[in-house]
Amino acid sequence: MLNNNDEFVLERALAERLPEGGSMVVPEILVRRNELALVMAAGPRGDRARRIRTESHPLVLRVGRYLVSGRLHTALGENPLNSLRSRQPMVPLTAAAIEFRVATDVVEEPASTIVVNRDLVDWVREGARFGDGSEVPWG
Repeated sequence: MLNNNDEFVLERALAERLPEGGSMVVPEILVRRNELALVMAAGPRGDRARRIRTESHPLVLRVGRYLVSGRLHTALGENPLNSLRSRQPMVPLTAAAIEFRVATDVVEEPASTIVVNRDLVDWVREGARFGDGSEVPWG
């Protein structure tokens, strides 16, 4: 759905004022896909009969003010960075976590799946956690 539409109407969305902080629930807001950095996904995984065998690769990405770690699923033997480059803009990472600052606090939120807007990625590296200095510029 995220790759099949250019804009979305969100209802009862929590809007956060960046970078100064503060948030509020807005009854309805129109958001374009190129404005969505990340989406935390939930719910059932989809039709088991349509699944294909994949292997997963740990990645860490910076998307604006967010660090995201998770597992990218690719075809067997496929290079994960090449796979990421060749996909549609919204790419799911499983067993994921997002890390960001709110004022002076660092917040880390785990998620079963985080969908990342590949077009907004600043850098990416292979690996399971943040900050070992091996980031690859993206773009």
